[in-house]
Amino acid sequence: MVPVLIYILCHLEVILTAISTYSISVAFTDITTAFNTSLVLSGRVISISQLVGICTTVLVGNICDICGRKKVFLVCIGLFVMGSLLCSLALNIYWLIFFRMIQSLGAGGIFPAIVGISVDLFLRSRQRAIGFSISLFIMGGIIGPSIGAWLLASLGWRSIFWSNVPIGILVVIPIIFLLRNDHGQPKHIDFKGTGYLTGAILAVMIGLSQIGSGKTSLEWLITGCLFIVGLVLAVIFIRHEFTATDPIIDLELLRHRQFAASNYYNLIYGATVFGITWFIPMYAMPCPFTI
Repeated sequence: MVPVLIYILCHLEVILTAISTYSISVAFTDITTAFNTSLVLSGRVISISQLVGICTTVLVGNICDICGRKKVFLVCIGLFVMGSLLCSLALNIYWLIFFRMIQSLGAGGIFPAIVGISVDLFLRSRQRAIGFSISLFIMGGIIGPSIGAWLLASLGWRSIFWSNVPIGILVVIPIIFLLRNDHGQPKHIDFKGTGYLTGAILAVMIGLSQIGSGKTSLEWLITGCLFIVGLVLAVIFIRHEFTATDPIIDLELLRHRQFAASNYYNLIYGATVFGITWFIPMYAMPCPFTI
């Protein structure tokens, strides 16, 4: 009974994280208007979340093996709750982007920590446990915009952030007492690979943002340089991962056709569906902002 209760509590946080990630789409117009900023700058509220979330996700799996899943899970929830509270108190768009980064540090680490906890709780049926975890995250992504729209209409855009705080605290308290402490094992963390991956993604994402604001020859030159830097770092990252002792991403998996095909599908799906979902509210109503 206790493992089932722990599993339910952990996955309440999964749903909460997914809702928080996707509900921001409906508040995008209000945030842009409230801070009287441009679409390009306010779009970094989303892009910083994706960047930090991706890099944290691939790193936290190794940290869980070293420090223990319970400790990492609690730290990630703490960062997520603290970041959510700070986002709700942001005074301008720059502080919101910074606080969103803190929130994403926690959000990006919650899912891999929960996957490890699920495997420990249900070792014999771990495939079903992990599959259910993924399904819940997708479900949170589906209902997130609807819940976000209700909060936005009822309490304003800041409620999309501070509403995470009480639920996060309600999850943390019983987990502290119910989930047993697990001991990690000594392991090398591929910080160099993480740095290359982060740099490559960051350069490309900033370059894509600059396309929307490029007006002079110098700005277009900077955009081109960013794409080149991103490409170079990506090549260095791939070469490093093939020679690293404990690679942060095992590139050998890409040689398996099923694994590679599923990731190519996720790449296309994320670039199209998620992008459209986030920005549709901007064009579904009159927009008082400038690009």
